[in-house]
Amino acid sequence: MAPVEIKDDYYDILGVSNTATIEIITSSYRRLALDRHPDKNPNNPGATAAFQLLSCAYQTIKDPDKRRAYDKEWPNIKRTQTAQKEAKRRQEEFAEAERKKAAEDNAKKQKEKCAREERLRHLERLRSKYDGDIFELRRVVRRLEADTKRLQDQDNEELRKERERNSWWAYVTSPFYAPQKETEEEKQTREVERLQRLASKRIKEQDLAEKKAKLQGWEDALKDTNNKIAADKAKEEEEARLQAAKMQEKLRRAKEARRRAEEEAAEEERRKRWEEAQARKQREEAQARKQREEAQARMRQEQAARAAREAREAREAQEAWEEQMRAWRAAEERRKAEEDRKAEERRKTEEKRKQEEKQKAEAEKRARAASWAETARKPPKARNEWFDSEVPYHSPFRGSGPSKTSSACRHEMFWPKLNGSHTCQNCHGIQRRFAFQCPGCNMIACAGCRQSLRGERRRRRRSRDL
Repeated sequence: MAPVEIKDDYYDILGVSNTATIEIITSSYRRLALDRHPDKNPNNPGATAAFQLLSCAYQTIKDPDKRRAYDKEWPNIKRTQTAQKEAKRRQEEFAEAERKKAAEDNAKKQKEKCAREERLRHLERLRSKYDGDIFELRRVVRRLEADTKRLQDQDNEELRKERERNSWWAYVTSPFYAPQKETEEEKQTREVERLQRLASKRIKEQDLAEKKAKLQGWEDALKDTNNKIAADKAKEEEEARLQAAKMQEKLRRAKEARRRAEEEAAEEERRKRWEEAQARKQREEAQARKQREEAQARMRQEQAARAAREAREAREAQEAWEEQMRAWRAAEERRKAEEDRKAEERRKTEEKRKQEEKQKAEAEKRARAASWAETARKPPKARNEWFDSEVPYHSPFRGSGPSKTSSACRHEMFWPKLNGSHTCQNCHGIQRRFAFQCPGCNMIACAGCRQSLRGERRRRRRSRDL
């Protein structure tokens, strides 16, 4: 199983330097353990993990072997921790700057919003005032217009009556309808009323013109106020839209940042897994190489032991073989001596036998010569019988008398072959390679004597004669 990769700076956790002695480390551990014990920090959810990490750091550093192995990896861990702290510090500074900027922007926006709301409230109050004043002024204008119209109607009615009194119809009908003449006082009264109406009309018309001008100004001011309110509302809506767009952009950027962070984290995780896999592979390769070297060393030792054993066995086998060869040579020498002795005995026996056979053959020759001489003295019929006797075909005494071979054995069976050097018992010739032996009488003969003794040549001659 591969060892767990350590990523924490145990010296920093214990609050000591990497050159601290075990006494300093133990003292610092006991002090920190009292401070960070979970029982003394019940409201801290991470107290247990921190205390366990402190215990793991102390258990690693106090063991010389584990500390020596950790010190080999400590520079890389220190650099990694320093880089992580620097990155975290930069991130915190950037986050703090962003928070300050966001707070300032929010305060500025809040101030602008308050000013805009106050301005809108002022414009709303101004519009309400303009609306009320315009309503009242319009009511006054309508009253003045009604009064002016009433006075104008009175003047028109007065003019109509005056035209009727001064018309030709009134002149024509005056004899028949005598009109009532008005007095001077009535005329003066009617003139005074007319002048009063005219003055009142002029005053009212002047006041109406002033009121209309004032109404037009107030309507223009109300329109301008409405435009300002609409512009402020449009600006507010535009700012809200821009704020929403900025918020969406911020959310998009945050989402993109999270996605990039997740991708970077995934890439970092893949890189760490790859590095762990490479480290595990290197450890496995080193272990496999070590096992191969150990196996090769064992194999070499086994081969050396096997070679020594085989050499010992070969030496023992060589010694046994040499012993066997010596025994075999001794036995072979004894056998050769015995064979030489037997061969010498056979040679002597053979010489003796040959001598006896030679003497016997000379005796037989003499006997045949005597028999031939005796037969020569006999009549021709007896000589023809002698030629038909069993004398070997190649014998020098054929036709010179009867042969010794005319025994009870007819030599008609199959003669087996005898390999080796033999002497023909019929012609006394020495056969170097092979000879034949009659199974009936054990007679040894050469090939020609065998044919003669079996009567093969005689039968062939008779068959030719026939």
